[in-house]
Amino acid sequence: MRDSLAARMLGTSAGLAGVLLLLAAAIVALAAPWLFPADPFDIVARPLLRPFSQMQHPLGTDRLGRDLLAMIAHGTRPSLVTALSVAAVALGIGLAAGALAGMFGGLADELIMRLADALQTVPSFVVALAVVSVLGPSLPGLVTALSLSAWTAPARVVRAEVMRLRGAAFVESSLLLGRNRAIVALQVVLPNAVTVALALAAVIVAGALLSEAALSFLGLGDPNRPSWGALIAEGRQVMRTAPHVIIAPGVALFLTVLAVSLVGEGVAKALSRRTR
Repeated sequence: MRDSLAARMLGTSAGLAGVLLLLAAAIVALAAPWLFPADPFDIVARPLLRPFSQMQHPLGTDRLGRDLLAMIAHGTRPSLVTALSVAAVALGIGLAAGALAGMFGGLADELIMRLADALQTVPSFVVALAVVSVLGPSLPGLVTALSLSAWTAPARVVRAEVMRLRGAAFVESSLLLGRNRAIVALQVVLPNAVTVALALAAVIVAGALLSEAALSFLGLGDPNRPSWGALIAEGRQVMRTAPHVIIAPGVALFLTVLAVSLVGEGVAKALSRRTR
């Protein structure tokens, strides 16, 4: 237990700081309906109220008179859910594709890797923009759009690791026992290769957070949910007269991405320690 990956990650200053920040974001996301039970889209005060000018609205209001703190708190959950869903889908597809490509080689490897090459030739945000435009601004649409390009990186990493492991004695013995090669790849080889893709999870989550905010900034986010990107887009129009409208959601996005990056750095350090 002491030598587990989680323990080694929490033993690093970056990993511990990232986990604490992420824990704070998760608490805000879960507690938002209780802390701000009213509809966050409700107009509660005069527009562009300055921060701390009224204690019931600590961060002030936007240009429509909505409570910025309530909007940011309620926007935490969809941002985290979208980013974590994208990471889960992308890692699931990438791990399976990389394991099969590395284990089988030949035609399967060529097909999977050429598909990955084709997706990587187009910028991921352009792919997401096109998919969301077709599927519409919704949570499933955002997850599908952002996962479409995100699976390629873990697939390549896992493929390389599986190709290294497939000649190991425990893999050869499983094949000699007559087990199906695909089952061996997913049940025997993949669990030993999965840790190398863990550090990529943080990169995927951070990229998904920024991409979700960018799509919402362009008006392609879910209109029924508060969004940090939509708040930042709205703040452009009053950036000089009321900069708090754009600063507050920007700081929330920055801290969340920073937390994920710190966790990823902690995981990378923990993996390097285990390798040594």
